[in-house]
Amino acid sequence: MLSPAQAAGPGFAWPSVRESAVAVSGLPGAWDSGAQAEVPIASVTKMMTAYLVLRDHPLTGTGDGPSLTVTAADATLYQSDLANGDSVAAVAAGESLTEREALEGLMLPSADNIAHMLAVWDAGSVSSFLAKMNAEARALGMNHTDYTDPSGLAASTVSTAHDQLILVQKAMAIPAFAAIVGLQSAVIPVAGTITNFNYDVGKDGVIGVKTGSDSAAQGCWAFAAQRVIGGTEHVVYGVVLGASAGGSNATPALVNAALTAGVSLADQAPTVIRKVTVLPAGTVVARIWVPWSKTSVAVVTTRALTGLEVPGTSVSVHVTAPAPTSSFTAGQPVGEASVTGLTGGTSSTGLVTQAASGSPSLTWRLLRQ
Repeated sequence: MLSPAQAAGPGFAWPSVRESAVAVSGLPGAWDSGAQAEVPIASVTKMMTAYLVLRDHPLTGTGDGPSLTVTAADATLYQSDLANGDSVAAVAAGESLTEREALEGLMLPSADNIAHMLAVWDAGSVSSFLAKMNAEARALGMNHTDYTDPSGLAASTVSTAHDQLILVQKAMAIPAFAAIVGLQSAVIPVAGTITNFNYDVGKDGVIGVKTGSDSAAQGCWAFAAQRVIGGTEHVVYGVVLGASAGGSNATPALVNAALTAGVSLADQAPTVIRKVTVLPAGTVVARIWVPWSKTSVAVVTTRALTGLEVPGTSVSVHVTAPAPTSSFTAGQPVGEASVTGLTGGTSSTGLVTQAASGSPSLTWRLLRQ
């Protein structure tokens, strides 16, 4: 494990934030910056809120889902949150929002009032929804996460970058979730046009997912970004928690600091995770001694052993090439070479003789009888 900002040798150079973590689609495991403390996560919390709503009320295709009616209590909460300077989306009593519109209001402008409204709609009360949030966290293996509110406004809602990375990957596997967090803007009733606080979405391969910021959490970003690694497009998933902005607690500065840190991690992935060729085709891996000619014949690979080399993995090659007990021809199969520690690519190759051994002379055979 490495501390923040410490170079990871052949691995990731972690940004100077409280903690961070990265995973790549199609590759096993994940990497993190070191000690994962439970820290406030601000509006990154809303990923779990949206995930649970979609789990309980799935949206199919481009469907909008059922409607939610804004109550007088919802309208009062909006006015209170607005007066407190919280992130909000305007609502009015009697207004009707589809589930999709409510989720857009939750995830794009990070509306705290919509988080409360969705929690009550889904579970009947905020306390019941919080029980769901924490139960789901345990079920997903997020053992260092404690949700105390559905929006992340409370500093007592804490998690780790490692835990949130688990959720990022689960949530982005839901098409409706991925579609919503990939929007730059949307239009909903009363509030009108709402803009994504994650303003890197749609730029430089970024396809989601959620920003968060306040004085306790500093700048946070759970992200997904497309990158070409080893000639194939992958999605780099990551989480950055606690990015500072030079003493400023202004939302734009904190969000920008988190976005910068996250993009730097996504940009590193194609160089940290490299496509390597351990053994090219035609590599000599052994030689067979031919006693009657007092020469040796090379044993070569028939194809290259290639794959992606990831940080923290040891690569080893195993060769099995038993010597023939009699004369042999050129290209005769004589064994196999395999590689472990690479992901994808070619893990094994046949071995063949590069030339013929010829046959022992009659004199040679008679002298050795």
